[in-house]
Amino acid sequence: LEPTSDKSPILNPQPPIPNPKIEYGEIILSRNQQDELAAIINQYERGLIVCGPRCPAGNFPQALRGLAEMSGYPILADPLSGLRFGGNSDTEWHGGITEIHGEEKSVDYVIGGYETFLQANLSLPEPEVIIRFGAVPTSKWLNTYLDKIAPVHRIHIRENGVWADDSQRTTRFVQANAEMACYQISQFVTPRFGSDWLGKWQAVATAVAQSLQQFTTDVTDCIDFMVVYDTLELLPPNCNLFAGNSLSIRHLDQFGLPSRKPIRVFGNRGASGIDGNTSTAVGVAIATQRPTVAILGDITFFHDLNGLLPFRYTQSPIPNFTIVLINNNGGGIFRRLPIAQIDPPFTDLFLTPHGLDFEPVVRMFGLDYVRAESRSQFQQALTDSVSDSRPRVIEVRTDGTNDEVQRKTWVKQIIRQLGANS
Repeated sequence: LEPTSDKSPILNPQPPIPNPKIEYGEIILSRNQQDELAAIINQYERGLIVCGPRCPAGNFPQALRGLAEMSGYPILADPLSGLRFGGNSDTEWHGGITEIHGEEKSVDYVIGGYETFLQANLSLPEPEVIIRFGAVPTSKWLNTYLDKIAPVHRIHIRENGVWADDSQRTTRFVQANAEMACYQISQFVTPRFGSDWLGKWQAVATAVAQSLQQFTTDVTDCIDFMVVYDTLELLPPNCNLFAGNSLSIRHLDQFGLPSRKPIRVFGNRGASGIDGNTSTAVGVAIATQRPTVAILGDITFFHDLNGLLPFRYTQSPIPNFTIVLINNNGGGIFRRLPIAQIDPPFTDLFLTPHGLDFEPVVRMFGLDYVRAESRSQFQQALTDSVSDSRPRVIEVRTDGTNDEVQRKTWVKQIIRQLGANS
């Protein structure tokens, strides 16, 4: 669709692994598998644990944290992994503090901000081992980083046996129950408490978090990624958060800092990701009977207006439900692509501005409607909504062009800072 004469092929920085070791059929690791995987971790200090979307629920987060603690490997957790926020939706929240070995320490095995700092030219040595769980991560820069490095081992453990590596870098794929595998391997890993490797990743993540928190103190306007940031800050524990596709999930990935506050995060990932997002969010609210907040872009919301029908016709009780509608009048995600520099056809065929007023259709389906004109108004509107049982849409109209400029400005600022400190 791009009017360009550039027909050069896209080349991978490394060739795919020719013969990965694929071990199907055993749900519990055999003694040989257990010993081999533990031996790899014991041999190599520099490792990363990467958790993509759709990681197991239940006790998997605790099991994985145990493996991270023993190995000294940082966890890069996708917002849809179930590991980044709370790690377990039924865990009691204690203001970001957990107990490790009887003393209070901040939860810092889960590393945040990687979508930002992996764009920088850091002096971190390359990891020697990658251990993956779940599906392909959302993060562009994490996937790019994983594609270009050359670790000795790339291990993927997944019970359903579904291959999830479009770059074909995996050296060993193991079909096994992820929770049990973590418990089994951890028993034979020599502890690396307070490893220098882990400390380096923690330091970079902390720098990004501090920079972001400083940036947020100066913002008064409605900027799309600040809406996502504020939503996370204001959500009460043990509620649902649904992230729409395109910008919403990417902003959550980049600006959603890890927290022990238990939040269940849901999202639809797929080739036609904006289809049915409202319906899915409503279904999550009905099925879980928990307060639910859905962050949706305007094009995503427009594509599934009929998903609001249950609020008018269903006899099933729907708990506290809020849609945070970020309306930047078009497909803002396309501003990140090269096509944004070619107009036409960018505006008409990619950005697709619509100029719609959503208030009448929201009220037609029987939901309350609030429009926030500033950041403080949005914060108050969301605070009111999550404490009110009436379903509501909070619309925030933003300037997509300015929002992207603001995001890039902050990213460049932190990259410069990290470069100076690396």
